[in-house]
Amino acid sequence: MVERYVMAVDQGTSSTRCILFDHGGRLVAVTQREHKQHFPKPGWVEHDPVEIWHNLERIAPEALAQAGATTGQVVALGIANQRETTVLWDRHTGRPVGRAVVWQDTRTDTLVDELSGSTEEQIVRKRCGLPPATYFSAPKVRWLLDHTPGLRQRAEHGDVLFGTMESWLIWNLTGGPDGGTHVTDVTNASRTLLMDLTTLNWHDELLAIFGVPRQMLPEIRPSAETYGLARRVLPGVRISAALGDQQAALFGQTCFTQGEAKCTYGTGSFLLLNTGHEPIRSTHGLLTTVGYKIGNEPAVYALEGSIAITGALVQWFRDGLGLIGTAAEIETLARSVDDNGGCYIVPAFSGLFAPHWRNEARGVIVGLTSYVTKGHLARAVLEATGWQTREVVDAMNADTELALKALKVDGGMTADNLLMQFIADVLDIPVMRPMAIETVSLGAAYAAGLAAGYWPDLEVLHRNWHRAAQWLPAMNAGRREVEYENWHRAVERTFDWIKPSERLCAVSTSARGADRAGSQSPLHGKAGRRRKRSGHRIDLGELLAGQIADRRHHLFGGVPAQRRAPRPVTGHGEPQRRPEGDAHGARPGQLGTARKGEVGADDPGRDHWRAGLERDPGHPGLPPVQPAIGRPRALGEDANEPPGTYGLGRRRHGPADRTRIVRGHGYDAGPGQDPAQRRLVDVLHLGQEHEPTAGDEQRKHQGIKERDMIGRDNGAAGSRDVLQAGDLGPEQQSQRQARQHELQEPPEDPGAI
Repeated sequence: MVERYVMAVDQGTSSTRCILFDHGGRLVAVTQREHKQHFPKPGWVEHDPVEIWHNLERIAPEALAQAGATTGQVVALGIANQRETTVLWDRHTGRPVGRAVVWQDTRTDTLVDELSGSTEEQIVRKRCGLPPATYFSAPKVRWLLDHTPGLRQRAEHGDVLFGTMESWLIWNLTGGPDGGTHVTDVTNASRTLLMDLTTLNWHDELLAIFGVPRQMLPEIRPSAETYGLARRVLPGVRISAALGDQQAALFGQTCFTQGEAKCTYGTGSFLLLNTGHEPIRSTHGLLTTVGYKIGNEPAVYALEGSIAITGALVQWFRDGLGLIGTAAEIETLARSVDDNGGCYIVPAFSGLFAPHWRNEARGVIVGLTSYVTKGHLARAVLEATGWQTREVVDAMNADTELALKALKVDGGMTADNLLMQFIADVLDIPVMRPMAIETVSLGAAYAAGLAAGYWPDLEVLHRNWHRAAQWLPAMNAGRREVEYENWHRAVERTFDWIKPSERLCAVSTSARGADRAGSQSPLHGKAGRRRKRSGHRIDLGELLAGQIADRRHHLFGGVPAQRRAPRPVTGHGEPQRRPEGDAHGARPGQLGTARKGEVGADDPGRDHWRAGLERDPGHPGLPPVQPAIGRPRALGEDANEPPGTYGLGRRRHGPADRTRIVRGHGYDAGPGQDPAQRRLVDVLHLGQEHEPTAGDEQRKHQGIKERDMIGRDNGAAGSRDVLQAGDLGPEQQSQRQARQHELQEPPEDPGAI
């Protein structure tokens, strides 16, 4: 008898995979190809939909060849996809009007700002169960229509189509310009801000709010239903399912019963709870979404809770602190101690997500004593994931009045047995990991096979689910509650770290065809309320970015580490004037200016001289940084830099950069001086208009030294922007010489900078 299979396509943020499953849900073949990430401007993240389509054209036949199968042996095809990523293309030619705007992209922050606090915002929340945010598709469609000449007219005439990635792939598979089927499923449609959550149809009022023509929208179909036959790549294969990736994982974990939940532990984490056939509007910081819909059966809804930093905290512990060599070593190190030693780590690296949604929060390590070792810190890192999971589960229990009885888990972090045991302990329920690790792809395959009759019903899929490991709670109830209370107290200490006075009003550039890395947090206070913070805002797109292991790039705001906008600083003085030039404030070939302390915001590919501290440098409790005197430290170079405080930066890119003078402050200690005895350094950021010379570097170095001397008496803020050695009077030069002798400073070396 010829073996028959179901094929799943997992179109993720960084790659596309094609997997064949047999009737027992076992993986038979897998192929994968990555696609390029495009970052044309800060905060912009794009993919080439044609590249993704070509990748599918290559990997699908490769998967068949790997299994020794033909298209005739493929019963059905299911697609799981990165949600919210937006593609517009020409109906007649099949050519995209531009690159796809990725879910991480934040260029639409101004549009979302305009909805903040308005009656339209309340309508969107009521109809969609979601807050307006740059994360979702509708603002992206509106932006493209507004910024592409003639596009709106073409869309209104029905010549341009919109879809998320599953729509784009299905349309191409079923013929493209030659009669391709233009559809989406309810799970992806529910993430657009255009679908009514109860009727599961596009809503005219929502279309009017976002200015999206109905003619360009795909038909909304169930998650498991035959959409058509493939005419390209896999001719004759039935396309029978489409789901957003996290909903596919819920389906792959066979969470078909109300009250069942799964959590995917990757860079961050997504926890989805099946809430049954009625949508539950969260009042505890969760998102209401469609879980799945099988054929003509009623839709199943879910509550979704996102955790910003889980696996990323282990990565920071490894790469930032250098306390472990590989991620797997953290379990061994954590097992070297019996508990956390009273230490708690709250990883609010860019705010807190569900259920708090506090974008002004910053990470803390509390409870430190001389007793604490790196083993205690390692355990605190793992425990942070457990306590964050507990907070989301508590919110779900409060919203639904359903007591979670077990948690199914998947993702890379589930290989850490100590962590899984701790999660079981703090939730006081069993935690189970399945045999199948590809739960997203398996969910798409299950839905497709169900629609095609390959599997008769959900009960068969339930029987296919096999437990690989289980952890049962073993923690004393009294200790659990005491530890949880300690965690809450630690979380409270992250709140309001970024003070209102430290947030500079951002000058939005999206209307000029440019944007920043950052937007707003729609779930803290009023949805979409602008949080002014050093010229940047955090939005839900940033909050949810990086939650899936496959989405490990561009964690907050869609800008990779080497291109991310500068960290928050005090920003002394008034904004500098932009030079005459293009709409973005910069002449061709020149970087635009920024507020003092906010450097390089207009150029995603360059790091510049920069400095600053978030709090008033005169604050007696300011955690100091310790760059070696005379040598500015690169942002992030010192792995022990306290979260939320930033010191000196160095210039890392070429002499062709045209930077500006920007002043900031840092704390420093002279050679041989007690690190606790720090002095204020008023750091000069010197602009360059030509190839640097040794003299330039020496004058730069000299300016830093002289500012340090004079600033100690006169106050750095009142000093001139540029200070040369020749500007000193005899008495000041004498002070300088005495100070250098006191500190026993070595001769100045221009190369030290």
